[in-house]
Amino acid sequence: MIACDGCDRWFHIRCVGLTTAPKKDKKWFCKEATCQAVFLEYQKQKKASRTKKIAEEFDRLSQKSSDRQPPALSPAVEEKLKAMEAEKKRLEEEMDAELLLREKEMEMKNALKARRMRMERELREKELEKDRLLREKKIEEKEIQLQKELQEKEDHLIRMKEMEKAYRERMSAVDKQLHKAEIVECKKKDVTESVRPQEGPSGMSKPPVVSKLTEANLKLLTEREEDVSEEEESSDSSDEESSLGKEDGTEITSASQTGQRRTGPSKAQLSARSGLTRKLPAFSGKPEEWPLFFGAYQASNEACGYTEVENLVRLQDSLKGAALEAVRGQLLLPKSVPRVIAKLRQLYGRPEQLLQSHLDKVRKLESPRADKLATFIPFGNAVEQLCEHLEAAELTLHLVNPILIQDLVSKLPDGEKRQWVQYKKKKKVVTLRTFTDFVAGIVSDACEANVSFDYKPDARSTAGASGRSKPAKEKGALYSHSEVSRSGSIAPERRKQKPCRVCQREDHRLRFCQDFRDLPYADRMNAPNLKTALSAVIIETNVAQLPFGHDFHSICVR
Repeated sequence: MIACDGCDRWFHIRCVGLTTAPKKDKKWFCKEATCQAVFLEYQKQKKASRTKKIAEEFDRLSQKSSDRQPPALSPAVEEKLKAMEAEKKRLEEEMDAELLLREKEMEMKNALKARRMRMERELREKELEKDRLLREKKIEEKEIQLQKELQEKEDHLIRMKEMEKAYRERMSAVDKQLHKAEIVECKKKDVTESVRPQEGPSGMSKPPVVSKLTEANLKLLTEREEDVSEEEESSDSSDEESSLGKEDGTEITSASQTGQRRTGPSKAQLSARSGLTRKLPAFSGKPEEWPLFFGAYQASNEACGYTEVENLVRLQDSLKGAALEAVRGQLLLPKSVPRVIAKLRQLYGRPEQLLQSHLDKVRKLESPRADKLATFIPFGNAVEQLCEHLEAAELTLHLVNPILIQDLVSKLPDGEKRQWVQYKKKKKVVTLRTFTDFVAGIVSDACEANVSFDYKPDARSTAGASGRSKPAKEKGALYSHSEVSRSGSIAPERRKQKPCRVCQREDHRLRFCQDFRDLPYADRMNAPNLKTALSAVIIETNVAQLPFGHDFHSICVR
């Protein structure tokens, strides 16, 4: 048990967290607030008394030392003390001087730092001012450009309205002429119906009788209509030529009596037809065939001025397969030719289709090999075609696609990859055109080295029964003037080959006979005609090398 010196209560030693009881001269306080306050006061008093004792002891010792007389010093010691004092004074002066120097150095550094910061701030302000002026200048240029574009757009709209107005006036004039032509046609029809031959009683026809209009009046009426139509056409011809001019390379001829217009090719287009082919390239619906087909269609139309009837015939001859099936129902009338071209472009001529076709071609292409320069030529051509298509279709985002460029680079051998890394480091911007130029250099070197593609013979012609390729055998004779017939038999002048002694076949000798090889060693000597089959040279050379008493049946004839 232990008692609290503050509240005089008793506690178990283990309950208050103590292992052993404190000494009797030490006080212990419980965790109550009042007891803890008493404990703090006790600690303060104890500390104050201890401090007081230390101060009293220090005063006592100092008083004791002051009362003690200093010992008498010798002259040498006094000189040393003076030297030490002088050294101390000198060191203090040096330290003061060093401190002063350091303070001056810090002041200079701070001044330089402040000046540098001021200069940087001024430069930054100048750069900001310059950027602001550049931005304002760009904004002004953009505003001027926008105003110019707006003005051009307004002028274009005005021109379009004027052209539309002129077109409507011309169309109204043409409608009037057509209406007048229809009236004249109807009048002619009425006259022909009113004038009919009458048959007499004897079956002979009588002269026609005109009921409403006579022939003279009809002639005068038609002449007046023609004069009116010619006057209207002459008044409208100048406006039509200035507004529309020539369309699709055709020239507008003079109007007919009924007011209808006819178009035809110019002299230059007629002369171009004699030099250019009329047929279009075959198009079966493959996206890679579309640029060639559409380019030939546009170029021939522009050069030769083909009509829609001629274009319809050309399309019917050139379209094949899926492309023909897609527009078969529209290849009936000449006026549907523009719709056919638009439909084909929608199905097979979209840029993304052509891009996917070129990408598939490049990805399926065999990777070039470092030991065969010829493999770089088709790879370089495919990459160049892909780049040219992207640039022609204005698909600029695909030109800077890093994934596409990395796919193409991964097909190169390790040596060319290192060359590509060194090559692109010299370029500020790396695009597909950069890679195409790099591959073009390799292709140029391969072509200058007279590289040719390896000839690969047909595997079926050189493969044997086991399926492995064997070199082709050629029949020939050395220093022989005899001729070999087409069937492969030798001329009768030459000695006929003896048949095999075992299987009696003439296409091989005994050493190549499979039946003889399949026989056991013990049965080979018992085979028919064996002694005649083995030549004397083989027997002599093999038997002479055998030891005395060796069994002749164990000779290997392989």
